[in-house]
Amino acid sequence: MKYQSICGALIALGLSLPSSADVLVVDQLDTQHCRLVAENTCESKKSKESKALAKCTQWHKNTAKDQQANTVVMEKATESERRRPNFDGSWKTITERSYVARYFDCPNELVQAASTEAAANKSAPAANRSITERLRLLKELREKSLITEAEYTAKKADILESL
Repeated sequence: MKYQSICGALIALGLSLPSSADVLVVDQLDTQHCRLVAENTCESKKSKESKALAKCTQWHKNTAKDQQANTVVMEKATESERRRPNFDGSWKTITERSYVARYFDCPNELVQAASTEAAANKSAPAANRSITERLRLLKELREKSLITEAEYTAKKADILESL
């Protein structure tokens, strides 16, 4: 398919092209039905790894959008350190991080399925909480009438069964 014909069809239907927010970033993807668009590396000298990752993730999303890709698969992260002298004679350690990603143009159904899976994985950390935290949260939900007594009892049994 030609990108121009897709753009024309979207405009005719009154729809807009995907924004960088619509570019899906995943760790892995079944790329059998996707077309590889490009592979790029983002480099960051941010001192904190979380800030470097956030910067490069946004950079990859914007670059993928510019190259008409709708999915970014983050592959490799490398880190290197080097020392640089300061004016006072001391040394400063500079950490450089590189994030490699491949950009794919995938069918919408596949992107939606991967997006749903990514959303499910984001909610997974709640299951990683301690049993005590989960039970306390469950009790708070019941006390605020956000769940019924039956839901509370069933979920409490599930949590205790995982012991």
